[in-house]
Amino acid sequence: MPITIFFCYAHEDEALLKRLQMHLKPLQRGKLVDVLWHDRDISAGMEWQREIDNHLDTAQVILLLISPDFIASDYCYGVEMQRAIERHERGEARVIPIILRSVYWQPLPFSELQVLPADAKPVISAAWHNQDEAFLNVAEEIHKVINKLTLPPPVTVPISAASVSKPKQVTLVARNTKFTLTRTLEGHSRVIRTVALSGDGQIVASGSDDETVRIWNAVNGRTLYTLGGHSGAMLSVSLSKDGQILASGGEDQTIQIWDVTTGTLQHMLEGHTGVVYALALSEDGHILVSGSSDLTVRIWDIQRGSLLQTLQTSPPSFWVFSVAVTAYKKIAVSGRVNATIDIWDIPTSGSFFVCEDIHVWSIR
Repeated sequence: MPITIFFCYAHEDEALLKRLQMHLKPLQRGKLVDVLWHDRDISAGMEWQREIDNHLDTAQVILLLISPDFIASDYCYGVEMQRAIERHERGEARVIPIILRSVYWQPLPFSELQVLPADAKPVISAAWHNQDEAFLNVAEEIHKVINKLTLPPPVTVPISAASVSKPKQVTLVARNTKFTLTRTLEGHSRVIRTVALSGDGQIVASGSDDETVRIWNAVNGRTLYTLGGHSGAMLSVSLSKDGQILASGGEDQTIQIWDVTTGTLQHMLEGHTGVVYALALSEDGHILVSGSSDLTVRIWDIQRGSLLQTLQTSPPSFWVFSVAVTAYKKIAVSGRVNATIDIWDIPTSGSFFVCEDIHVWSIR
């Protein structure tokens, strides 16, 4: 779902606000952000206080544009910022302080939050060649935050206090009338977003927010390989039926193809311009289907490491969160955030059927 951003700022910094808006405009054009709102957007005749309150209470991201004037303003600091931090603490919004001009902000409540730009260097300072360089850094970091906010929520499993410090786990369960825990695999250090199992049940692959993919022997529970070629959270892995080929993708917008038997990288597939949320390998491991926040489904030739087709989702376009491909590689299915499923005939790359009114997170 596209994000609404609320700007909390002092009017003395309006010129810097407009410059920041320009740098965030690509996120809006890419449909990652729906609205970039501040009080100058209030139309004539509207009740300004009500409009500000409504937008402040509903925005998913709130940017605090910090400067001496901001901190000196009773309204910016005493009203808007306090309400923003309350929403942040309740988990209703993400508050991001942006240091525009030098000011002693360290003893203030928002100092506990991660501030921008990098290393808390003010936008107006000798640390940057110009304002655009500073705002580019800010825009890139906000993009990362938005990607994380729009990830499908992870499944939460209650754990005891004694196990809090343990690595995240992948659990294998025997398929009996009464389910029995047969093995627990440990090694990842952060949330596990995705897992895949080979057709014979011998190999498990897992991807995590720790930016690694792990290949496991499901029989003895040992880690065969830890693959660290990505920069960003791993959101999707897919194994060929014979467990010989692995595809991985995530926040860094690339897809990597691995030889499971040797743990070596075979191909780096580049082309997506958004987060890669979904991957599906054909049974023989020759064809890969991928889905992304760039609003496309892509078909890849794994043997050659090349792009075969780019499929544009049917209007209106939305992020693709899940994909599947038939055993004979003639039909691919993609599920989108706007509650639709597209079914594709791969040879003609035409979307010939759309199924509505389903909220789609995963297809297998």
